[in-house]
Amino acid sequence: MKALPDLLARFPELELYREGDFIPVPQEVATAMGNLFKAAIHERRRVRDDVAALITDDANANQVAVSRWIESRNYFVKWAHLQECDVADADLPSDDELREHIGVFEELLDGVVTAFFATRHSIDDLLAEINATEEGADA
Repeated sequence: MKALPDLLARFPELELYREGDFIPVPQEVATAMGNLFKAAIHERRRVRDDVAALITDDANANQVAVSRWIESRNYFVKWAHLQECDVADADLPSDDELREHIGVFEELLDGVVTAFFATRHSIDDLLAEINATEEGADA
């Protein structure tokens, strides 16, 4: 990304926004664009994998829950950057719409939190049992 301004400065005649179905670009620019596309694909896959690891039992990035999480996350990211666009008050999301998207996170995280605390309590029980056994062996 940091190299793009210098790359484009080397081709001042390049018109990426002109009319037409095909726009010829120098090989170096095409290669840079290809690398950006690959990076975007990799990033999307990484995000899906991370979400799947967080909210699913089997880290399956194709589960509907993963898509729901990402859609709601994208919704909030969109509304978090209002300084980049001029939005009329009437176009802002309603409280009900916000609650709906917050509900997705609550629903999906509930399973994660429940499993976390269940595991934590199991570990606490196991440690208590081990400590009781060791105390009994010392007596």
